[in-house]
Amino acid sequence: MNQIEGWLKEEEIIELYRLAKLCTGGGVIVEIGAWRSRSTFCLAKGSEEGKGVKVYSINHHKGSTLDIEKREGVFTYEEFIDNIRTARVHKMVVLIVMTSRLANQHWNAPIELLFIDGEHMYEDVNLDYRLWEPYILRNKTIIFHDNWMDGPKRVISENLFGSERFRNIRTVGNMTIANKVMY
Repeated sequence: MNQIEGWLKEEEIIELYRLAKLCTGGGVIVEIGAWRSRSTFCLAKGSEEGKGVKVYSINHHKGSTLDIEKREGVFTYEEFIDNIRTARVHKMVVLIVMTSRLANQHWNAPIELLFIDGEHMYEDVNLDYRLWEPYILRNKTIIFHDNWMDGPKRVISENLFGSERFRNIRTVGNMTIANKVMY
């Protein structure tokens, strides 16, 4: 795991693993944004040691919008594949190489655990939330990474805090986690 480049803190790694391990199979695990697969590994390993719920990893693997705008695209697909194969979790992962918006157009599965860590601009985080939150099952979990950044922070503030739809809102490292209790 330490060989995989990424920004997850130790307590975030443990929490992603723990939450994935708790998934029962009534839905799937979805991560939006994966970069080089560090979070994917945590989710897949936890799930593998739990009920074996598939992890759907959605990422276009072309770097951030800023990278693309600068024409410094960072194509991470090959490294992602190498990392999950080396970590021996590739059988747990369903890789969806496209944007969150495009992937959502073909989506129809219930979600037990949703990890949002794609683009961090408000419009992008809000879109990911709006597209994917309706699929989260009752009493299941949503996680936002990089909660200190303006985009995720604003979406969390507007949609989780003060909402009757989410309970048990907590922070682990730079992640905000909540349980959906109402549709």
